[in-house]
Amino acid sequence: MNQEKKKPFVKQSVVFLVLYFILFFTPTEKASGQEIFLKLRVVADQANIRLEPDISSIIIRQVPKGTILNATEKKDEWFAVQLTSKQGAVVSGFVHESLVIAIEPLSQEKKPPVIPRIRPVEPEEDQPVSLFRFTLSIMCGGNYVRGGDLNLGIKGLADLYEDTLGIQGEGKIGSVHLGYVLGLEVSFPLSETLSWGFGAEHFQGKNNSQVIYSQRALSSTLHLRPNIRATPLSVFLSFNPVPELYVKGGISFYFAGCSYTYLSETDNMAQQWTGKSHDQGLGLMGGLGYVKKHSANLSFFAEITGRLAKLQGFTGKEDFQDNSGEISTEKGTLYLIQAQVLEERTHPVLFIRETRPNEAGIISAKEAQIDFSGMSIKIGLRFHF
Repeated sequence: MNQEKKKPFVKQSVVFLVLYFILFFTPTEKASGQEIFLKLRVVADQANIRLEPDISSIIIRQVPKGTILNATEKKDEWFAVQLTSKQGAVVSGFVHESLVIAIEPLSQEKKPPVIPRIRPVEPEEDQPVSLFRFTLSIMCGGNYVRGGDLNLGIKGLADLYEDTLGIQGEGKIGSVHLGYVLGLEVSFPLSETLSWGFGAEHFQGKNNSQVIYSQRALSSTLHLRPNIRATPLSVFLSFNPVPELYVKGGISFYFAGCSYTYLSETDNMAQQWTGKSHDQGLGLMGGLGYVKKHSANLSFFAEITGRLAKLQGFTGKEDFQDNSGEISTEKGTLYLIQAQVLEERTHPVLFIRETRPNEAGIISAKEAQIDFSGMSIKIGLRFHF
């Protein structure tokens, strides 16, 4: 009878011991069917947990310095980690090895495939922003500029000769629009997506055209050589909505120049005017660019930049020379002059004069405005330090 009573008691004891072993001796650090083989501590000010083991993958969580992460595996330079949210949900993602250090494996049986000693790596975008990091950009490309009164004066002078000689000219009059651009920029990060910088560019454009006025025994040729150049110094902000694209905008201070050469040849007579002037002023700039990363320290980029800058008040000197070989020089301001030969027809011409012109045949005169507004398309290299 006592033996029969002991049998249920023994069975209950065995069941209790099995449940106790399952509850208290089974490893608990498991999630999503993956075992935790390593504990990691975040050493950066902030670590990004990404959806995939790729620097361009989306960020699903950001954790502060000192956070303990559970690693389930290692793929190249990325740890697959798990962390628990405040609501108790398990979040899985990937963290770059440069942002963490290994604390210890959970057990001697489950060691990571490599010794968890993190070697120094090149700066990554995930690393905390440093005041000592900067980027040097070198670029070149093509440039378009409006020209403003410079182009008006070139066309107007050719038309004025046509009215003066009474002969229709033959030949295409070339305006200044296209040229080249060279640039250099230095930028500093403010955050992962925002940076500021300063830079300098130099662009230049010129043209060379001629118009022939010929009728019977009279033949005259007008050579026109306008030139425009500028060196804007800029301060800008750049924003990266995604790693490959950026937009930027800023303000520029221009060191600008404008010059011209007019050569008139008629039979045995020649006259030449050569003017050079300069000015300074402010403008605005903005751009859109694409970046392709080649390595941790080198990137290729392409950029479209727009400019808005109209400068007025150019000063300089003009040299006049004829067949005698003597040169007369006049210093003054660059004017756009409305000249008239035939009634009801005026033509804008560009000359440097010491005082505002008001002689016969001149209807009005104003300080010339040279328009440096336009756009440029550039390609270049970026060196990350």
